[in-house]
Amino acid sequence: GEGFVLQERRREAELLRDLLIFVGRDALEELGEGEFWEHELIGLAVVHRNGEVLGTLGEVIDRPAQDLWSIQTPRGDVLFPAAQPLVVSIDVEGGKIVIDPPEGLFD
Repeated sequence: GEGFVLQERRREAELLRDLLIFVGRDALEELGEGEFWEHELIGLAVVHRNGEVLGTLGEVIDRPAQDLWSIQTPRGDVLFPAAQPLVVSIDVEGGKIVIDPPEGLFD
């Protein structure tokens, strides 16, 4: 009956637990202007709009209101609110993100 089918599906799903699932680039949906996949941003240099290199983007933390970026700096990780006015530009091909951080965030 239906119970057996659900049990069978659950057993099949259990086999996939803890596996990494990879998706080909062509299977990813097209992003709009100014949108990026998280994996494209990880490892990019993070530069202050004044030209000072601040660190490297280590992690993107999804939050309902706005994403937080964990930026690896020589003095430790800094959590940066990835809000529209604070992110000046993202250049995936050029390997860098330019930001305009709040005063004192990277001191």
